[in-house]
Amino acid sequence: MNKFSVLRYHVLPRWEGDDIYGVTDLAVPAVDSVPLFEILGDRWPGVAAEWVLPPAEHWLGSPAREKFGKPVVLDGSCGEAECCGVFARISFEADTVVWDQFDSPGAPDLPDGLRFEFAREDYVAQLLEVAKVEPIEWVETDESAY
Repeated sequence: MNKFSVLRYHVLPRWEGDDIYGVTDLAVPAVDSVPLFEILGDRWPGVAAEWVLPPAEHWLGSPAREKFGKPVVLDGSCGEAECCGVFARISFEADTVVWDQFDSPGAPDLPDGLRFEFAREDYVAQLLEVAKVEPIEWVETDESAY
């Protein structure tokens, strides 16, 4: 069983005068304390925090945005997940929540066989508490510019 958590990132410009085109307040999913974007090969770190801040239910079965019939789990740096975001099936069982069947229309390729299983009670509790998570300042790198 994996541990699910949500970080908050406040995106800062890479240099003075740099325009940030995407959202600057991000909800960043983490698996076993590792941000998902690092597991997937340096992607944009998350989605707009407003999608998952209560009462929103983006990762609780009522997605704000989806493709391939799956919710966005990582947006694209341009703010258009359909361009280079990451999508996953989120299945709710009696005691667990499973993230699997990952898809992405952009580069880099996703690792094969991704599947994460979380305790449902802990998963829901993390999402209900995300508004209390203190944002971490984060600066985009060339590797995360997808």
